[in-house]
Amino acid sequence: MIARVAAGSGALLLLAAALVTGGLTVDRDHQLATWTKPPLTGDDEASVVPVDSLAQAIEEGALFRALRKPAPNRYSPDAPLVAPVPAIPRPSLRLTGIVWGNRPSAVVEGVPGTSAPTVMRVGEVVSGIRLLQLDQTRATLAGMDTTWSLTVRVPWR
Repeated sequence: MIARVAAGSGALLLLAAALVTGGLTVDRDHQLATWTKPPLTGDDEASVVPVDSLAQAIEEGALFRALRKPAPNRYSPDAPLVAPVPAIPRPSLRLTGIVWGNRPSAVVEGVPGTSAPTVMRVGEVVSGIRLLQLDQTRATLAGMDTTWSLTVRVPWR
């Protein structure tokens, strides 16, 4: 595969060189290719690119780009593929109590954007954190790509 790409690139370079320098003639008896350089006139001298700088002319012209301009950033095989995404700080939540009744609710401390303990019911969302499940000793909350399974904090233990 790499050999085919290299051969294709070499053929393209030869074709470009032939177009820039004037032409390529083939001796039909010996199957040899020789370069012929046309005579230059005063107007043609400024438009001819020397063969040794042909690769530079192709790169600067960006022949295969739609706008014919070089890419804004250069390719580097050592560069990371994507910019690292900064980690979102996750809050440290604490379950301080459960109010059991007709509509049970959990008292949660540490919810972002609140300074006091927050009372939440199942399915309710506060600051992007949802109370998924609630039983007599445990609450399950989800948000910010994290799931918390909290038990009631008992201060005397």
